[in-house]
Formats: sequence, structure tokens, C-alpha cells
Amino acid sequence: MTDQHRRNHILARALSWFLLALTVLTMMFLLWLDQQGCHVLYDPTFAQPILAFSSLVTILPALAFVALGTLVNVFQPANRIGWLLSLFGYSFLLVTSSKAYGQCGLQGLAPLRGPEYAIWFGNNITAAWIGAFLVLLFVFPNGQFLTRRWRNFCLAGFGLMLVPYLLTLVKPGPMPVDSLGQTTIPNPVGLEMEGATWLVNGGSSLFEVLVFALLIGAVISLVLRWRRSRGEVRQQLKWPALQLGIAAPLFLIVENVGVAAYPAIFDGWFYVFVIEFLFLGMVVSIGLAVFKYRLYDIDIIIRRTLVYAILTGLLALVYFGSVTLLTSTFSRVSGQQSALAIVVSTLLIAALFTPLRKRIQDWIDRRFYRRKYDAQRVLAQFAIVARDETDLDTLTAELVRVVQETMQPEQVSVWLRETKTP
Repeated sequence: MTDQHRRNHILARALSWFLLALTVLTMMFLLWLDQQGCHVLYDPTFAQPILAFSSLVTILPALAFVALGTLVNVFQPANRIGWLLSLFGYSFLLVTSSKAYGQCGLQGLAPLRGPEYAIWFGNNITAAWIGAFLVLLFVFPNGQFLTRRWRNFCLAGFGLMLVPYLLTLVKPGPMPVDSLGQTTIPNPVGLEMEGATWLVNGGSSLFEVLVFALLIGAVISLVLRWRRSRGEVRQQLKWPALQLGIAAPLFLIVENVGVAAYPAIFDGWFYVFVIEFLFLGMVVSIGLAVFKYRLYDIDIIIRRTLVYAILTGLLALVYFGSVTLLTSTFSRVSGQQSALAIVVSTLLIAALFTPLRKRIQDWIDRRFYRRKYDAQRVLAQFAIVARDETDLDTLTAELVRVVQETMQPEQVSVWLRETKTP
């Protein structure tokens, strides 16, 4: 490492610790607001946990992202992901603290100056964490763009977003105060431009279109990186893919179920758990991938997740189906309800668990882990041959065949050491 690189690494570590200290100071500022009666961390006026702890739900993931970014900057300063993680977490924290300050001042809970400007700042600083997240998708996991063309595409997209973003800053009209948009105030820096309202509104729409285009491009870049990667890089990509593959559909299912059929799901702790699993789980998966800690355990986790998810669904279907069928049958025969249906269904589930799990695991191995499944099958057959075969030449030939079929080396040689007879 040259002296220049050493100085750059020292400067990067110092700036990273400074950002972490700034994060702690921002957190202390939120605690001060809470002491002023602003109910930042906990609002007792709400019975629902997601509303009572709304700020805390966003603060915890923000702190986790900043902490992870600091660790990456300290131990792997050459990886740019650390700065993106820190920027993402701290800008997220700024959004929460600015809106908490503005809401506290607007509600008259504390004598605070300029609450409307704090709300304006909190609404518009959102672009910082959105941009950090998009760039993170482009450069994950090694901090480098896939190709120079993808780097130019990303830079061009953000360059085009600059003008429409500036227009959104001065867009006149109502501005949301809370995260749900139930309360609004006029934009304090909105400019009433005669004959140019279409320009401001069009700039806001163009900004959203460009964000969506960059998101699609980032996803395509990740897919191409996955297809071109091998070994360690592919294992790094698997960890966030698994976490998002579980957390994102779960979040969407809960949201759709709550809106369409069961609004009470938003009132319990389960909804808070789903949101925290989405964000905090992302921190854990990225940390495992970047620090390359037990990367190859991901295949075992994916395999078991698939097995037990399918097994749970099938057993639940069998259980509720058998309970319904047996209950209706017993009711027709005896004319009254009986707990025997539940007992029989439970015994049926216990009897089906092991054979069904083995069948599902064999199917998943054949479908998703074909090479590994074939290797295990060949090795099992060789174990049988080695147990029964007594001819050394036949056993050696079988060993060479097994090695060629399972490991596929360029060449295979077998050396046998001669033993001296006593």
C-alpha cells in the first residue's frame, strides 16, 4: 500500500467515525425533542404500535445502516458500499428528525422556530436516501459498476434528475406533514410562476419517472451481475436476494390483506415485525455478504427454507382439509360436534411429516441442486460397491469413475503405496 492510499484510508476512517458521531448527536436531538413533550419516540395517544412507535420504527434501521457503513469503511475502506450505506441510513434519520421537529412545532408542543421549513427539508431530503439506495443496487457487492456503460447510464440518470428535482423544491401547493399525508401545509418556498405551472408539475412527474427508470436499470444490472458471476460473488448476491425474496412478498401480502380484507392487521405488533424484518434483515444480509462471513451457508438456508415452506403449506392444507371433512362426517353420523376430528388430523400430520419432508427435499434437490443431488447419489452407490467389492483393480476403476462423474477434473490418477509384509 502506497503512502497516498494509506492517507486516503485514514481520512476515510476519520470521516466515517465523524458521520457516526453526527448520527449519535442527531439521536440525542430526538431524545431532547421527546423530553420537550413532542412524543417523538413514543406517542401514548395512539393504541396501535405502528403509530405509537412510528419514529422509532424508522430510527432503528437508520442507525443499523449507519453502523454497518462505518464497519465497512473502517475494515474495507476500498469498498464504496460503506459510504452508500452510511448516506442511506443518515439521510433516513434526517427525514425522521426533520419531520419530528416540524410536527412538534406545528402542533405547539414546544416553542420551535421554522417548523414549516423543517417539514419542507424532511420531504425533500428523501431524494438523498433514494439516490443512495439506487446506486447501492448498481454497485453491490464490491462497490464497482458492472461495466462502464452501466456507470454512464447511472450518471446520466442522476444528471437528468437534477433539474426536475430542483423544480419539485419550489412546487407550490400543499405539502404533506405526516408520513400518511393526512395533514398538509403550503410549501413555504413554493413559487407561483405565471404561465409556468405546467413546467413545475411536469418536473415533478419527470422526477418520478426517472427514479422508476433507474430502479428498473439497477434491477437489470443486478440480474446481469448474477448471471456473469461465479463462486464468491454469486454467494454474496444470494444473501440479500434471499432476504428480500422473503421479506418483500411478506410485506406486500400484509399490505394487500390489510387494505382489502383485514384492516386490523395494521393495529398489532405483527405489522411492526414485518417492517423491521424488511429493513433490519436487509442490514444483516448485506453485512454477511460484504464481510463474506459464512457465505456458503446460504445454500443450506435456501434449501431448508424451500423445504419447510412447502412442507408447512402442504401440512396446513391437509390439516384444515381433514378437520373440515372429518367434522362434517362425524356431525352427519352422530348429529353433534366431536373433538375426534382434531385428534385424527393431528395424528395424520404427525404420520405424514417425515415421509413428506423427504419427498419434498428430494424434489428440491433434483430441481434446484441437480449436480449436488447426482453427486450424492453416485457417492452412495460407490459406498455400496466399496463395501462388497474385493478386487482391487475393479475398486480402483470404480473410484476413478466416481471422481470423474462428481468432480469432473481434467485428469485423474490413482497411486497405491506398497506395504511391506512383516
